[in-house]
This record gives sequence, structure tokens and C-alpha cells, in this order.
Amino acid sequence: THTHTNPHFLASLHTRTHASMASRGSAASMTLIAVIIIIATLAVAAVPSQAHPISSSSSSTSSSSSSSLPPFRPASWMGDLMPLLGNRTLKEISLPGTHDSASFSLTETFTGLPKYINELIAIADKLHVNVSYIMDLWAITQDRDFYQQFSDGIRYVDIRACYYNPNQTWLTHHGTVLGNPLEVELRDTARFLAENPSEVVILEISHIYEDSCNGSDYHARELIQMVRDILGKWLSSPSQGFALTLAQMVQTSQRAVVTFESPLADSLPDIWPNNTIVNTWADSDILAKMEAFNTAQVAFFHNTVFNTSQIFKMSWTLTANEGDILRMLEPGHPKSLIQLADTAAKALSTWYDQVVQPQGLTYPVLGNILIIDHYETSDILNVVLRNLA
Repeated sequence: THTHTNPHFLASLHTRTHASMASRGSAASMTLIAVIIIIATLAVAAVPSQAHPISSSSSSTSSSSSSSLPPFRPASWMGDLMPLLGNRTLKEISLPGTHDSASFSLTETFTGLPKYINELIAIADKLHVNVSYIMDLWAITQDRDFYQQFSDGIRYVDIRACYYNPNQTWLTHHGTVLGNPLEVELRDTARFLAENPSEVVILEISHIYEDSCNGSDYHARELIQMVRDILGKWLSSPSQGFALTLAQMVQTSQRAVVTFESPLADSLPDIWPNNTIVNTWADSDILAKMEAFNTAQVAFFHNTVFNTSQIFKMSWTLTANEGDILRMLEPGHPKSLIQLADTAAKALSTWYDQVVQPQGLTYPVLGNILIIDHYETSDILNVVLRNLA
């Protein structure tokens, strides 16, 4: 484990090219990464400071823009729309969510990088190469904390958990880049639930056994206990699947559905198993391909009968690759992951109106969960509520 500036850029490169690097040998691998470091250095000088993904904390999602729905506030939209939603289960509702939800706060600590990457970073340090700036630009997918996300109407969060041995604690992470203590995000969730007694949230905790982390069943049990200690009074039981209506979940104080990517969760009374959420992902940086993929997922959702204990998630996200990072030096190309995400976020409403709405589908139209990067540049809450009335 090495402590340094944000390494997501190099870590992502290593992950995506691992197989080809192995076949060419370590010398070729190091040469490729060295070239990337040099290009990153040039990009630091070329990219204006406003390309940094962190934005202001101005308010985002507003109340209903649809005259067919009663007025609602983002922080309490479930309660405000309870007359329309109360008799529905979570399988009959569409929730707005965020992708890599905790990446709004990444530290300068990372873990699990190969030795040769650490050595190249050390060389870059000695040469005063500010690689960290480019790494930061392509690491962050959100810029608001969990409490703000929930207050803005988000009801699903994607939590990547990593056990960090030096601190003996669970942290959030994005690949090999470590973030906040996970306890911080859980307490933000608890604060929101305490202040908003009509709202239900879903937390998907995953990636705990990745090679870059040190997760074990022993530490996973500690994490489960942390979830219980902080969210215990609101945890929903998986024993009946999604049989409870939204109103019943609120009345019985089962307002937090927590899924856990571990066999340990297969038979717990208050934590949902890993297969609870059916995940889909276009894995493309091209908007048209991502739109076509999600158009197909809408059809799949409406023509498939899922297990009573499963819900379906769609991802309105563009996935950056090495080419996107290299092209940031060219005029007209995104200079950060959030700028790339904004391309998708701003296209969401148009895609829905032009491609999905004409199909005449019944609510919920866009699966049970729709996740997005940099959600505040989209109209995601109003979009997922279309066709409700």
C-alpha cells in the first residue's frame, strides 16, 4: 500500500489493459504507462482550472415539473406522492440513484497498485510532474455527499467498500483510490432517514473482496455489524421479498434496504443478498451506444418476469477509457469524467421524450432503479416519475 496523490487514472489504465500487458511483457507495460504519465503532464498545463469536477453546493432537483403530479419536494417526494405510491411495492416504483455514489470525496491514499506503477509515480514526483491533477479529473463521478444526494431526491446509492489494513477500518473507494470512512456515509444516511420519516432508501454495498482491498469474511462481519449499529432501526427484512408496499415499509419502519456483496448475506434477517439487484451497464463512452443499450433494457424490463425478491437497475452512465483521457488535450472533448457524464445527463430527458415515451409503457418505465453520474445536471427525479399519474 502506497500513499500518494489520487491514482485513479493509472489504476484504471492498469485494470483495462492488464491482459494485453501481460502478453507483451513488463517492459512494454511500463513504457505504455510512462507515455501516459508524460501526456498527463502536458494535459495539466493545457487544461484550464475550471475543468476540475468539484462544483458549488447550489440546490439541484426542484419540485415537480409535470402538471399531472401533485407538487412535491425532492427531500420528501415519496411522502408527498404517497397517495399515488403508497400501495405500490419497490418492484412497482422507479427510483433515481447515483453511480459510484461516494466518489465525491477521494483521498490521496490508494492501495493494491502494482510495484511498477508505484515506481513510476515516485519518478514523476521527483520530476515535479503533477499527475494527480489529471487523476482527480477522471476519478470523481459525484460531487455531493450522501445527505445532499438524498435531500435532492436520490433514493439509491452505490457504495464500494474497501477494508484498509493500516487504519483497520472500512473506507469507500473507486477502484484503488480510497475515500471517506464508510461510517460517515452510513451516518449521513441515518440523519436523512431520521429527518424524513416518509422516505425509503436502498444501499448496495459491493466490491468488498476486490484484490486492491483486504476484505475477508471476518472484516465483512464487522461491516455488517456497523450497518446494524447505525441503520438498525430502519433495516428492511428480506424474508418476504418485496411484498410490503411503500406505505407498509414506512409504517413498520423498514425504510432502508441494504444489499451486501458477500455470501454472508445469503441468509441474514436484515441484510439483503447480493442478487437482489439485477445490474445492467452499457460499458461505453459513446452516447448513442449507451442510449441504444438502455432502450433495449427498457424492453427487457417490460418483457421479463423477475424473481419476487429482485429489482432491476438501469445505468445511464458513460464509461471513460484511455482514449477519452488522451483526447482531453483536443478542443471540444471532455476534460473530466464529470464533463463526460454531463453529456449523458443532459440527454436523459430528450431520450425519454423521443424514444421511450412514444412506446406508451406503463409506470415504472425505466426499471426499478435508474443510476446516473453527476445527477444535478439531469432531470432524473422528474424523468423516473413520468407516467406515474
